[in-house]
Amino acid sequence: MKNFLSVAASGLEHAVFEKTLGWPSNSTMSILRFAALHEVPIYVVKSANLNTALAEIDLPANIETSMRNAVNSGRIVITPKEQLLIGEWNGIGYIVLDPVTGAAGYLINGGNAGGKQAFEPMDLQETNTTWLDDVANIGDAIVDGALYGEHSDRAWDDPLLQGLNDGTTFVSDLFFVGDLRNLSITGYNAIFEDGEWSDVALAGIGFVPLYDMGKAGYKVADGYFDTVGLTSVKSGLDQVSSRSDQLLANLSKNGSVESFGLQTLDGGWKSGVTQASRNGMGYTNITLQDGDAYVRSLGLDPGNLSNANKGLIGEKASQMYAKSQNLSCYFCDGDPSANGIDNIYKDSNGNFIIEESKFVSGSGNAGLSGLSSPADGRQLTENYLFGRNKDGGALSRTSGLSPSQKDEIRNALNNGKVKTRYTVVKDRHAGAGVTQGLTKHPDLGVGGSSQIGEIVIIELPLKN
Repeated sequence: MKNFLSVAASGLEHAVFEKTLGWPSNSTMSILRFAALHEVPIYVVKSANLNTALAEIDLPANIETSMRNAVNSGRIVITPKEQLLIGEWNGIGYIVLDPVTGAAGYLINGGNAGGKQAFEPMDLQETNTTWLDDVANIGDAIVDGALYGEHSDRAWDDPLLQGLNDGTTFVSDLFFVGDLRNLSITGYNAIFEDGEWSDVALAGIGFVPLYDMGKAGYKVADGYFDTVGLTSVKSGLDQVSSRSDQLLANLSKNGSVESFGLQTLDGGWKSGVTQASRNGMGYTNITLQDGDAYVRSLGLDPGNLSNANKGLIGEKASQMYAKSQNLSCYFCDGDPSANGIDNIYKDSNGNFIIEESKFVSGSGNAGLSGLSSPADGRQLTENYLFGRNKDGGALSRTSGLSPSQKDEIRNALNNGKVKTRYTVVKDRHAGAGVTQGLTKHPDLGVGGSSQIGEIVIIELPLKN
């Protein structure tokens, strides 16, 4: 009965948009039904057939990784063989089922839970800002909503602040000043930032008050459907953090939550591992249960950390997670204060993984601000790592690597065996993800010439 109600609820989710707003939309069940009607094979992936099924399924690597993690944690995955083109919408919908409890997640495009419409309105906000104090934040939330509305590059740690920001955005949209703001921002983005002219058209329609009310209704419904069905994720986060509601809300808002699992990392550290994505860029958020204990295990005082200490924490936490992935340390003795490479790992396929690790205080997303831009180019780009003629760069500046090791890595680059990883270590549980700017960067973002291979965010709360 419970599974029947879940299936029925998923089937109704896309109808909310179609019946109330007239927008074409999809739910997990409608996607599976479409696949069956068009003779696209549907796989039931279990531990017994995991490798065989994933070898036949043709889906983006980050989604297949999420499915593998789900099955490895005891779940069953029900999925079409490939992404589907339904009207103007292109994506995938699948079910992650717990065979013991019957609980299930109905996921779209690798993580959007519930109905998702094909019509793409203006972007929702990103996540998080640093707390100063209650009064300042209330004013900040209101001013941000009035000046930037839904185009703001921020969201809030506290539901009250988020509500004030959303409310101010909605009220200002009802008046001429909000519509003029939206038109100005979208117009600027379209002309100077390679934005979409469809967003300019939507901003123009916003001068009609009924559209503003419909858009607000969509945001409320979309926020609900992005979190409903993720109860198993929340239950897992409850075991490692007292802020599970906030973490789940931020991870969902910041992107698409694809999978979650509890994992004991190298050294015995209990953590929650969330796979998510934003704008097609996947990332992993690690919620370490006891950050204080971890920092003390390094012989450091969590309440008295120098910049050098923070750099060391970033390096060690990055290495801890890499070892938990069975990566071997090829070079893990880098100096965090030096202008070279932090860590280099090797995987079981012989790929070199070059990592840049950062310790960043606060609750903001992992973005471009953490990656500096020296003369060779921004950190983690190919020019930065190897030089413009592939004979210099950070690799040549890294002490501790022999000339033969450096030649080995350059040869691996020529053979397509070098990957990159950006690891950000944070001092609080915030549910951080990646920024809009990083996903769209022409070099490091999606489809860029030096697209980052993997992004890892490790959150270890300190009680200082």
